[in-house]
Amino acid sequence: MLGLNRRSNYVSKLRSQPLFAALPSRRWLSSPELLDDVCKRTARFCQNFQHVRNPAVQLLLVEAERTVVLQYLSALMQGRLVCRGADERTQAAERMQHDAAQLQELFLGLGLEESVQCVPVLLALKELLNLRDPTLLGLEVAGLRQQFPDVSEDHVSALLDLRGDVSREQRLAALSSLRAGPQPSPQAGRRALFSLNKVTSPYA
Repeated sequence: MLGLNRRSNYVSKLRSQPLFAALPSRRWLSSPELLDDVCKRTARFCQNFQHVRNPAVQLLLVEAERTVVLQYLSALMQGRLVCRGADERTQAAERMQHDAAQLQELFLGLGLEESVQCVPVLLALKELLNLRDPTLLGLEVAGLRQQFPDVSEDHVSALLDLRGDVSREQRLAALSSLRAGPQPSPQAGRRALFSLNKVTSPYA
């Protein structure tokens, strides 16, 4: 079996790759080319795993998928893009759905037996972005916390910035629902995703 140190080295090298430096952007909204490039680079990196046998290769692929998702989340919360209207929010939501499917297809194609990282979190964020009525954001935020208990007020506020249509009052109401919502059930617990991405918000 592949040693723990060697597995750690593989994943550390992938973590050091700035895969999503150009996301999100208006070019990302209108074209799949940026994610195509991410997938090509990730696939080239994962070629290093070809000589590794199960179950070690599954551990490597799980960590590789997780690393890519973490970088994607980090990019979304950097404030690089603010949607300028409902059309751009729809475009961004559709792009996230497409990206989730494409990343899942990538890792399954690389030999991952079960992809559990990409689709749930990106589809949850797609719903947060695609919601037409911002006064209902509290419900989406509460649902996000049930799925991902490590999401914080800072994370939510950064994601709301991406929408571009959330007033201060609506933001504070959504953050209040995060605090007031029921505690996530133990079954909802997942490995940390949001808590590994540090963001700060003046609103939280």
